[in-house]
Amino acid sequence: MEQKFKRYVILPIIVVFIFFIGSLFGTYSAQTEVEDDALYSDELREKNSALKEENKDILDLVKQRDAIKEDYEKTKDKSKLLEEKISKKEDLLDSLTSKMIYAKSEPITLSPGQYIIGDDVPVNRYRVKSIGEGSNFTVHSSGGDLKVNTILGVDGVNSYIFFGEDGDVLETQADVKLKIIE
Repeated sequence: MEQKFKRYVILPIIVVFIFFIGSLFGTYSAQTEVEDDALYSDELREKNSALKEENKDILDLVKQRDAIKEDYEKTKDKSKLLEEKISKKEDLLDSLTSKMIYAKSEPITLSPGQYIIGDDVPVNRYRVKSIGEGSNFTVHSSGGDLKVNTILGVDGVNSYIFFGEDGDVLETQADVKLKIIE
């Protein structure tokens, strides 16, 4: 029985033990360090180099894009500032053109009566304003057509602007002042 025990129990244990020791020894001695470049073939190295170069070009393009985008933002900000300045200048121009510019000459005072423009009063653009309570004010063309018919003063308008042409007949029923407008 002892022989059977050796044959069926001990012998398989020894065989398993030998295989175990052999596999440990075999894998330990089979290990070696391999450098990363050793894994690549020449073809793979060339492709890798080409990809690195292509990536470099792409990165350069991204940097250029970022620089252009930054310049665009700066230009956009400058454009907004210029638009604001233009808008302010246009507002100023509108306010200046809407204001009347009066000549430096003294106003002309007219008593009630009829006057011929070109003879009694110079041809020009005028603002007429009543002195005192006011009255009716008319201007007829040289052909007799009515050009202006307004009431100046308390019961009418404060002032009226008209263009007096040569031969027009101006008529007032109260004292008025004519101021030349340029």
